[in-house]
Amino acid sequence: MLSRFKMALRALLRRSQAEREMDEELRYHIEQQTEQNVRLGMRPEEARRAALKSFGGVEQAKERSRDARGVRWIEDSWQDLRYGGRMLAKQPGFTLIAVLILGLGIGVNTALFTLFDSQLRPLPVREPDTVVRLEYRAANNHRGLFSFPDYIFFRDQARTFSGLVAHSGEKLLFGDRAGSAETEEIAGEFVSDNYFSVLGVNAVRGRTFTKEEHSAPGRDAVVILSYRLWQRRFAGDPNIIGQTRYLNNKSFTVIGVMARDFAGLDNFLNTNAPELWLPLTMRPQMLSVHFPRRSKC
Repeated sequence: MLSRFKMALRALLRRSQAEREMDEELRYHIEQQTEQNVRLGMRPEEARRAALKSFGGVEQAKERSRDARGVRWIEDSWQDLRYGGRMLAKQPGFTLIAVLILGLGIGVNTALFTLFDSQLRPLPVREPDTVVRLEYRAANNHRGLFSFPDYIFFRDQARTFSGLVAHSGEKLLFGDRAGSAETEEIAGEFVSDNYFSVLGVNAVRGRTFTKEEHSAPGRDAVVILSYRLWQRRFAGDPNIIGQTRYLNNKSFTVIGVMARDFAGLDNFLNTNAPELWLPLTMRPQMLSVHFPRRSKC
């Protein structure tokens, strides 16, 4: 296979030399066949015609030789490309439109593939086929939100599901110090204490939430970082566990870092994937903090 590839590449790069060698080889075989025909009693002219006839014609013999060497398709493709290039150069307006349409088509197809791939790919959780989402429709047919008492009721009364979790995504201001000017707005998610255990997802550093950390509203200011945030903001600092960071100017203790491939349950195209997780009981206190809108220069 490698030798045939080398032969094809040599024939393409040194086409004139390859053609000369092919002519010499073909001429040698015709002369040998002509001499043999003469020895059989044919006249020289008749012997040569018979030799040419046995090879099926010079050009046909060359084509068969190119096919045997596996270079004909390369030559044909190169000729087609040259012809196509000349035609496009003669019509620059058409060429520009064709390039734009081709680029648009490739971009749309890439976006659609990314979209369907993100939706069809199984969630990186234990037994992803068993994960379902519960929601209800309001009177105006709009999606409604469950309250925390609703969640507690359904969690305690559920018999069909092995576990019921709650989560709510919010935008939060994240910084290394209170009142720091180097804060950034990131996607966070408030989750129930059993969120990670029911999904079967473990932390690669530290731990996940405990039931006690959800027993009193606003008491346990702990946070779990996503693997992406840990790498992006802290360069994978192995000593991140136990450090203090600030969310909406409130101090939180880092207790864990999630697995690399886990990005929550609402990672549509991974654009709004949460970068950290907090106890659901911290949500009222965190969202009661208001910040003035920043002016843009």
